[in-house]
Amino acid sequence: MAIDTRPTTLTAIHNYNLRNQGWPNEFRNSPNPGGDGGAVVADPVAYTQQQIGVYPSNADIIYGARTASAVRAASLNTYSPWELEKQLFGNTPAAKGHFIIKAFDRNRQTASGIPGIYDPSRDQDTWRPISTVFHAGRIWYLMQTGELYFSQTLTEISNSSKCYQEADPTAEEINDLVATDGGKIDIAGVGLGLALQAVNTELAILANNGVWTVSGTAEGGFTATDQEIQQITNIGILGKETVVEAEGVIYYWSTGGIYALAPNQVNGTLQAQNISETTIQDFYLSIPEEGKQNARVYYDDKQKKIYWMYNDESSYDGSSLRYKYNKILILDLTLQAFYKYSFPTTVDAPFFSGIIEKKARSTGVASEVVTVNGETVTVDDEDLTVNVRTSSTTGVEDAQLKFVTFVKTGATSYQYTFSELNNSDFKDWADWDGTGEYFNSYLITGHDILEDLIAEKEANTIYTFFKRTEMNVIENNEGGLNYDFPSGCYMQGRWQWADSQNSGRFSESEQVYRLNRFLPGEEGAFDYGFEVVQTINQVRGKGRALSLKFESEQGKDFHLLGWSIPYTVITGA
Repeated sequence: MAIDTRPTTLTAIHNYNLRNQGWPNEFRNSPNPGGDGGAVVADPVAYTQQQIGVYPSNADIIYGARTASAVRAASLNTYSPWELEKQLFGNTPAAKGHFIIKAFDRNRQTASGIPGIYDPSRDQDTWRPISTVFHAGRIWYLMQTGELYFSQTLTEISNSSKCYQEADPTAEEINDLVATDGGKIDIAGVGLGLALQAVNTELAILANNGVWTVSGTAEGGFTATDQEIQQITNIGILGKETVVEAEGVIYYWSTGGIYALAPNQVNGTLQAQNISETTIQDFYLSIPEEGKQNARVYYDDKQKKIYWMYNDESSYDGSSLRYKYNKILILDLTLQAFYKYSFPTTVDAPFFSGIIEKKARSTGVASEVVTVNGETVTVDDEDLTVNVRTSSTTGVEDAQLKFVTFVKTGATSYQYTFSELNNSDFKDWADWDGTGEYFNSYLITGHDILEDLIAEKEANTIYTFFKRTEMNVIENNEGGLNYDFPSGCYMQGRWQWADSQNSGRFSESEQVYRLNRFLPGEEGAFDYGFEVVQTINQVRGKGRALSLKFESEQGKDFHLLGWSIPYTVITGA
C-alpha cells in the first residue's frame, strides 16, 4: 500500500502504524463539516471511516486536520475528517515512534493492545550486540547487521537502555529531538559488524569489509542532533578479538596485514596504515587464516606492549578448543618492534587461552583509634583502638601478567590455573610434569649493507653489550660454586643474504657473553664492578651484507642491550 493511500479497510498492521504515528484511541472530533455542535469523543480512526468512508493514510497527521473555525465554540480545535479530506500530506511518512518496544523482542501487540500483529519467528531475535563501548557520555551497541544503537546520555544509569528520544516524536507540541537523546544509526555499506572502539571524539565501527567512524561536526563531538559518518578504509578486520586501542591508536588484524588507525596531523581524524607491510608481512601472512580469525589481544599499558595470542598448528580449526593458543605476537610500542613467543605443543601439554594482570599490592595491619561522630571512644580513660588490615599498590615493576592456563585431566576434561613467565631454569611447563622443556631465545638482525649494495665488507671486530645478571655466588650440588643467575649468548654471522647453512656463508656460533673476572672463591654477593658486560668479538668471512643471529645458551639468561660493528670496506672488490 502506498504511503498516501487512504484504505477502505483497516488491517491490524495499518491500525498499528496509525497508532504509532500519533492517532490515539480516543479524541475530540468535530460533529459535522461546519462544527455546529459539541465535540464527539470517539476513536478518530474509526470516526474517519464512518464519516468519509476511508481510513487515514501513513502520511496523515491528526493534528494537521483540526477545525480552525466552527459554528459553535465547543467544536473549535477538534479533529475533523472533512478537514483531513481537504489536506494533502504528500507521500512523506508521518513521524513514528509513539510506542516503545524492545530491540530483540518487538512485541508490538503488547505495546499497542492491537491483536494479531506479533509473530515470534519474525519479531524475536536470539542474537545480541556483538560489541559495546562507552563514548560521548552514552553506551553504544553494535549489531552484526551493522545497526548501531546509542543510549541517551547517562545522567542516570537507567538511561543506558534508552536508545530512543525522550520526547514523543508524534506529539503535537514537544516532539523535538535534542542533543542528549538516544537513537539508532544505519550505516550504509557495513557488512558484518564486529567491533567498536572509541578514540578521542571519534567512534570506530570495525566490520569485515571496512572501518567507519561516527563523530560530530563540531569540536564537542557526537550528539543526537549533530553527527557525521565517514568510511576510513575498506580494509576490514578478521576477528573482533584482535582489536585493541593503545595510546590513542586502534590496532587490528586484517587479511592483508596488521593495521593501525591513528589520528592524522592535519585534522585529527583517523587514518589507516598497514604497520606490518615493511616489517613482518611475510611472517604475518604465513599464519593460517583460522589462527588469525580467532586470535585474542591484550594490552599491557604499563610496559606498553600489545600481545596477540594465536594458534598456528595445522590441526587447529578455530572450533574445537577455539581459545587454545601456542604463540604470541608482541608489538612493543616503545621500541616500535615486533617479536614473538612460542610455547610447547606436545600432546596433552598445558595451553593458555588468555592474559590477565595481577595487581601488585602489599598488605599489613595498622592500629586505628575508634571514633563516633568525631569523638574518640575511651575505655577506662584509655583510647579504644582496633587493628585494621591495610592494602596498598606497589611499584609498576611488581605487577605481573598471568596466563589463563588449561591442563588436561581426562579425555574431554580440563582444569584451569594461572601461569607466569618466571622460571629461572628457562623451561616451559616445569611445574606440570616436574621436568619442563627448555625454550630457545634468539634475535636475527636485518641485513646491514652500509647503504652500498656492491662493496664487500668485513667485520673484524664486533662489540656486544649485555646486562649482567650474576649477583651472587652459590654452592652447587657437587660441592663447588656457581653464579646464581648466569647468562650466555651465542653469536653467528650470516653473510651475503644467506638463509641456510648450505650457502657456506654462515660463520661458526661463538659464545659472546663473557665475564672478564674469575669466579670468587666463596659464597655471597658478587661485586663485579660493572652492570654492563662488554665483549669484543670477530666474525669470519666477508660479503656485501651481514646479518647477525644472537641465541641464548640452554638454561641461561640472555639480556642483549646492543652491538656495534666498525666495518672494513674492501675497495676494488
